[in-house]
Amino acid sequence: MIITLISSMKFKNYIVEKTRELSLQGHIVLAPVICSEKEGIQYHMQLIKLHKKKIDISDMVFVINVGGYIGNSVKEEIAYSHSHGVPVEYMKSIESLKEDV
Repeated sequence: MIITLISSMKFKNYIVEKTRELSLQGHIVLAPVICSEKEGIQYHMQLIKLHKKKIDISDMVFVINVGGYIGNSVKEEIAYSHSHGVPVEYMKSIESLKEDV
């Protein structure tokens, strides 16, 4: 199975962990490129386009939403996944987030 990880860059340690975990389970894992803001908006936009291509070839996406956090970019990628028929799973389920409130 090809799985693309979706996450805020503030969770880069979790991205590395989940990439390792899923890879050891035999999956092909496509992770976001970790970059800094100083690399510029053009570079950032290029990476967003590339990440959408990763979603396009995926069997599913996995959202790393530590503490239930889902930022705007991640929300956009989730919407993109849904609109292209790619199933979405969450590190922490949406149902459990509702229970936490």
